[in-house]
Amino acid sequence: MPMPRTALKGCRTTIPLPLQFATIDAMKFFWVTTALVGIVGCGASSDTGAGGAGGDGSGVSNGGSTTSTTTADTSSSSSSGGGGSAPCGASGEACCAAFSCDAGLVCDGSSCGAAVGAFDCTGQSGAVFVSEVAPPATMEPWQTAFASVTYANCGASTWTASAASSPTGVKLGPSTPHDSEIWGPSRVALPADVPVGSQVTVAVAVHALPLTGPHPYGFELVDEGVAWLGNPSPTHVVDVEAVTAAPVALCAGQMADPAGGSSASAALQACIDATASGGTLALPAGIFRMTGVVHIDKPMTLTTGGTTSEMPSCLDHAGPECVVLRADENLSPSGARGFVRLGSLATQTSAVTLAHVLVDGNRGARLGGAAAAQCAAGNNGEGINIGANCASCTVVGSGSARALCGTGLEWDGDGITVDHSDFLGNGDHATQNMWSDGLTIHKSDNAKVIGSRFVDNSDVGFISGGGKNSHYDGNTARQIAQTAFAALMLDNFNNGALGDFTGTTLANNVVVCPAGCHFGIELGPHPWYASPNIIGGSVTGNTVVGANIEINAQGAGTVASPTIISGNTLGGVPATSTFQCGAVNGCSALNVSPESHVDLQGGNATGSISVPCP
Repeated sequence: MPMPRTALKGCRTTIPLPLQFATIDAMKFFWVTTALVGIVGCGASSDTGAGGAGGDGSGVSNGGSTTSTTTADTSSSSSSGGGGSAPCGASGEACCAAFSCDAGLVCDGSSCGAAVGAFDCTGQSGAVFVSEVAPPATMEPWQTAFASVTYANCGASTWTASAASSPTGVKLGPSTPHDSEIWGPSRVALPADVPVGSQVTVAVAVHALPLTGPHPYGFELVDEGVAWLGNPSPTHVVDVEAVTAAPVALCAGQMADPAGGSSASAALQACIDATASGGTLALPAGIFRMTGVVHIDKPMTLTTGGTTSEMPSCLDHAGPECVVLRADENLSPSGARGFVRLGSLATQTSAVTLAHVLVDGNRGARLGGAAAAQCAAGNNGEGINIGANCASCTVVGSGSARALCGTGLEWDGDGITVDHSDFLGNGDHATQNMWSDGLTIHKSDNAKVIGSRFVDNSDVGFISGGGKNSHYDGNTARQIAQTAFAALMLDNFNNGALGDFTGTTLANNVVVCPAGCHFGIELGPHPWYASPNIIGGSVTGNTVVGANIEINAQGAGTVASPTIISGNTLGGVPATSTFQCGAVNGCSALNVSPESHVDLQGGNATGSISVPCP
């Protein structure tokens, strides 16, 4: 954040919304009566939903069903099951890529066989967990391993198989928490219809992201658009750890450990310094330990060798192996506001590109260090991952994850672009001063934040303090494992010189908050501070569901430059919701406070209250 908050304080595929709509004037509303099932994420394939982002979840039980558990011993460094040019997919043949088989069949880890068989439902009802093949207890970053789950249908009707992206049908989804994508897509299709009195085995290609440490794993069936069916599989904790590897060359004369066993900060800085202005430093993929601040103070590109801008992001399960800059457990930026710096606090640089680079704040491992103590004391600059004072700079296919506090990426400078990048699990909403935004823009005219994903950030997923003629379009914000104060926000950081959004669009974004958002989209600073209203901005075509208030205009627009709010699709909300200062009455889907000036383009607001806190 540009000014620390007070104590109050990618999507390339279509996202199906299998909920019922009612039209009221120019606005659309849909009421959510389930745990937001059916709102799936984004990824490389519209049939599989999103890959890439997830977070911590709570433990679950198997509901008393019979449990038989084995551990998979089949794993690979790619998503391929069968090999070579041999036939695959038919009964008795080897499994195909991603442990797949022909319709009606299932992979057992090596070969294909019948997916559906008889089951005795005596004394059982509903969805019954039968057995599983669990993934290994330890996996390497980017490793893919086989797992499977078997469920019996002891309900009243056949489970109809449908594509993973379909708005209806019974599918397999994660239970730790629901809709998590830490191990792969948030939905896996059943291989065949499952009549009552039958059991079905679903194979899963479990893919480990390059975020080291323990991650929960578990599954549950979901009747899409209706409800989760209960009886989740047992919860496991899989430890993702890089194995010892030989040093690799970062550039001529500079070697580093790609498994993060020793510091790579000095070698990386030497390579950056040796790169000519306007040049490219292409690094090998790996987990590189950062023990100090790395500075880029000239135009250049830092990228993962062999990647292109068209590839999915580093945190997409379909994405390439990337350079991961992981904070050492004792790292403290010592006033730099970020351990990866593009430009200094005093001097702006320009034309820097980060392409397929993931910056990992390694939050869990740093909670006992000096930087965490500074965060807890209110100095949120010590917890920032990336700090940028950089004009005409670009982040593409990259990401920032697990910041200690503050923000995943703090940015000043006009003409910035954030393109198909991910901001995941930054900060802790439940702990005072340990909050973190995903992406924080202080002020940037002509900026673009497009096609990016903001998942489980603990303060605001994406917040901008101002920018004329900018485009914040086609992004996804999801709160799956923790609450956020807001998913998306146009602000002025309590500074009347900021907050000008003339000519700027916030359009066609999707906000989904099963774990809670106080505000889905917040327009204006007044829940936080009584500074002047923001100026202008057009907020159209967004879908928001699951927040206390889906869109809150509180300190939005002026008489001369009202904020346009039109054509958004909003979920239903309870009349009373809990905010940081307690229960607030009069909540509604689209709230426009009395001091705001908005143009609803012929539509109507559903409330007009002033929420006294975020």
